[in-house]
Amino acid sequence: FAPDRIHREECIRGVVAFYVDRFPTNFNKATEMIDFCGIMNESYQKPCFQEVGRVLQTRWRLHSREIISACAQVNDDIYRNLCIGVSF
Repeated sequence: FAPDRIHREECIRGVVAFYVDRFPTNFNKATEMIDFCGIMNESYQKPCFQEVGRVLQTRWRLHSREIISACAQVNDDIYRNLCIGVSF
């Protein structure tokens, strides 16, 4: 149990990063990361989708076209853009 919001957000980011560490060459795991963010309480979806976009770009080093394709699975426009890397 994470005692406050900051710690909970860090925990969520850690789960997303786990996918990259555990499956370093399986880019299909992006779907599972996105599904994970989708089941989060709405107040934690923003940092979750931002982290997905960050790891797709910096850890898996996907190109823009691949990131857009992976993030296209996100139903909400705002969260999709956060996943792609567009900040609001």
